[in-house]
Amino acid sequence: MRGLLHGEGAAAEHAARTDNPHAVTAAQAGADTAGAAAAVQNLLAGHTADLDNPHQVQASQIPCLPWENVAEAISDINNQLNKTAETQYKWAKSQYQLSQAGTSTRFVTVNAGKLPYSHTIYYANEVTVTADHKVMLVNPTALTYTGQQIEESRATYISLLAGKYVSHDSSATASVFYIDPNPSIVCTYNSTDKTYTQYFTPAYTVSVVRQSSGYVYSESRNAYPDAGEQDGYYYEYAGEENTAIIPKIVTGTYTGTGAAQTILLGKRPKAVLLGGDGYNSAGVYYKATMVISNYSPLSTIAIVDTGFTVSGNTSAATAFSKSGVTYWYAALL
Repeated sequence: MRGLLHGEGAAAEHAARTDNPHAVTAAQAGADTAGAAAAVQNLLAGHTADLDNPHQVQASQIPCLPWENVAEAISDINNQLNKTAETQYKWAKSQYQLSQAGTSTRFVTVNAGKLPYSHTIYYANEVTVTADHKVMLVNPTALTYTGQQIEESRATYISLLAGKYVSHDSSATASVFYIDPNPSIVCTYNSTDKTYTQYFTPAYTVSVVRQSSGYVYSESRNAYPDAGEQDGYYYEYAGEENTAIIPKIVTGTYTGTGAAQTILLGKRPKAVLLGGDGYNSAGVYYKATMVISNYSPLSTIAIVDTGFTVSGNTSAATAFSKSGVTYWYAALL
C-alpha cells in the first residue's frame, strides 16, 4: 500500500507512459480526426490563392466601371499608340476683318461744274462690320456745306475730319474712307471742262476682307461647315488627309482655384491621368469618363478640344479643383 501511494513500482511506471497504453482514440477524446486540420489548411491556402473571384463580386459593388469598359478604353488607347496614320478632314479657316488699304487715295468732297455747290457727307469716330460683311459708320454725324465754305475754312474742316471715318452715305452701301490724321485739302479747277474738284488727301479705303487663319483638322466630317461661318470664322472644306500619328505624352501641374477651370494642352487629349500633391488620389479619364480610380470620384472631368476642364465638388482635394492644392497631370495627345 505504501508503495502505491508514493507512485512506486508498476503504478509509477504506468503513470509515466506517454504512448497511450489504453489506446484512447481521437473520437473518444473529442478531437478532430487525423489529417483534417491539414486538409482545412490546404483548402484555405487554395482559396487565398484563387484569383478567379470566388466570391463573385460584381463591378457594381465597387466604385469602378465594368471590366469590359476598362478593357475597351485600354485597347483604344493602345491602338492610338500603335497607329501610324489616320484620316483627318481638313478645312481652310479665315475671318472677316476690317482693312485699311496701305496705298493712299483721296476722299472727294466736291466735284461740280459751278460754285457754290451744296454737299452733305457723314463722319464718325469708328466703323463696324455688318452681318453681311459691309463697313458702316457708327453713330455718324452729317456735315452739310458748300464748296466755297470748305475752301475758305480749310483749317476748321481739317481739324473736324482729320482721323475720322467718312462716307457720302450713312448706310452700309456706300464706300467708307479713313482720313489721315494730318491731311490736306486740295481744291482744283479745270478750265477746259469747267469742273471744280475738292478732296482730302491722304485718305484710305476701308473694306472688309477675309484673312486666312490657316487650316483646321478634325476626325469628324461634320466638325465645321463646308462653306460658311461658325463661331465668328469662315470655313471651306478642303478634303481629307492621312496624317501621321506621333503619340505624345505631356505632363504638368496646376493649382486648384476652388472653381471650374480648363487646363489648356493645345489639342484634345485622348486620355488624362490626374493626381493630387500629397493626397492618395488618382484617376484616369478617357473620353471624359473615369476609367480607373482608387477613390470614389468627386469631380467631373470634361475632355475638350483644347485640353480638359475640371469641375465638381470643389471642397474635396480628390475633386482636382480644391483651392490652393497642387495637382499633376499626364495627358496622351
